[in-house]
Amino acid sequence: MTGLSFPDRRYEPYVTSIEGVPAMVLADLAAIEGGPDPSRPALLRVRIAFLEAGAEGFRGEREEPRFAAMEEALVAAVESRLSARWAGRISRHGYAEYAFYCRDARSAAPVVQGVLDRHRPYRFRHDVEDDPAWDYLRSFLAPGPKEMHQIRSRHVRVALDAEGDDPSIPRQIDHFAHFASPADRDAVRADLEKLGFVIGESGTAPDGRATLAFHQVAPADLRTVSAAGYDAIDACAARGGTYDGWGCKVTRRA
Repeated sequence: MTGLSFPDRRYEPYVTSIEGVPAMVLADLAAIEGGPDPSRPALLRVRIAFLEAGAEGFRGEREEPRFAAMEEALVAAVESRLSARWAGRISRHGYAEYAFYCRDARSAAPVVQGVLDRHRPYRFRHDVEDDPAWDYLRSFLAPGPKEMHQIRSRHVRVALDAEGDDPSIPRQIDHFAHFASPADRDAVRADLEKLGFVIGESGTAPDGRATLAFHQVAPADLRTVSAAGYDAIDACAARGGTYDGWGCKVTRRA
């Protein structure tokens, strides 16, 4: 959606799979990092079916403008009428499900119905539950390590594009990770080398964590760096480490 702007929010999209079904998620990372808000303990989930779902269960391109207008009106109405905060959205299996944290969501149905009356023929179902710890947001909407890699990689790619980078040109892609101990870090070296990485510098972060740099020569398109990052995430996690992302120099075609 593009019509709403919240200075204190940070909505990020990512693609994942939920119960074996492809899903597109939009989550407010600022709420995940800063919540919960004790004044908004009620979780309201509103599910709205697409009019034209595509093969993977996502809404079709023809429906996009119509659905976006309805979504903007829905979020604005629920936030203003129920003193709510929109936490995010999951799109999958032919529907979109919106999550809001409210002061009191018992009067949600007429608020949502009032919006959909102006955006026929959309219909909804909803559910209200107590969730003062914002567990749904933190455990279900929140991105995992691979999803965060998607998000961060997209931002890196946007920055590179702004500098005129050509992603198809192979160059050194630098990757980074940290570990609880030097022994854990040393143990992952052979695992990364088997995946085609070249081991670089190691060190110690200010907080005492053991750090490691490693690289590959490869194009910097999202598909390539995502696949490399997923491999590194798994390898580092198996040794108790955390993958810290990637970067590279801007490479322009002559």
